[in-house]
Amino acid sequence: MVNTLDHFMWAGPDLDAATAWFRETSGVDPVVGGSHPSHGTRNTLVSLGDAVYLEIIAPDPALDSTSTLRERFERLPRPGVQAMIFATSDLAAVRRAYADAGIAAEMLDMSRDTPSGDTIHWSMTIPEETALGYFVPYFINWGDTVHPATTSPKGCTLARFEVGHPEAARVGALWRALDIDLQVARADAPCMRATLDTPNGPLVLTSPG
Repeated sequence: MVNTLDHFMWAGPDLDAATAWFRETSGVDPVVGGSHPSHGTRNTLVSLGDAVYLEIIAPDPALDSTSTLRERFERLPRPGVQAMIFATSDLAAVRRAYADAGIAAEMLDMSRDTPSGDTIHWSMTIPEETALGYFVPYFINWGDTVHPATTSPKGCTLARFEVGHPEAARVGALWRALDIDLQVARADAPCMRATLDTPNGPLVLTSPG
């Protein structure tokens, strides 16, 4: 079993501004995904291929709920790549691999109401917070739900997704145990970099910093 990149978050403090910037820069208009009441966030989506997509995400001003995610996004000075989510066919195996690494992880059934009034469902394995931050990633299984990459606007593709970390060997060992097919380079600071091919040319999205 190899767990592949499902999507990544490009997060900021203002969804409308981030979405407008992406539309103007890439030439592709993201579609409204919906709100996440339990997190106090909302998103827009863009397909990057057959099974991978970009989630543009920010606090939802219409929601009173808060969360660690919302608070982090509110503090961002500008949008940046904030998290990676990997697709898996076996969330229980991922949870066991995390347990073997000494990391507690919970399995959750989740849902989101779409603007059309439909409700989509998925399941996730969410690890506890560690010093490695988002380099201890979430995992997702869409079950019978149609993958967002197939229903979101097309025109962009993911050319490269690169990650670096000061503890690359430690992160790499964890990722191998989790059957993640992405290499981690040695870097002075944690970083994520996505290069997209768009109708307006190459577009690079990076983590803040």
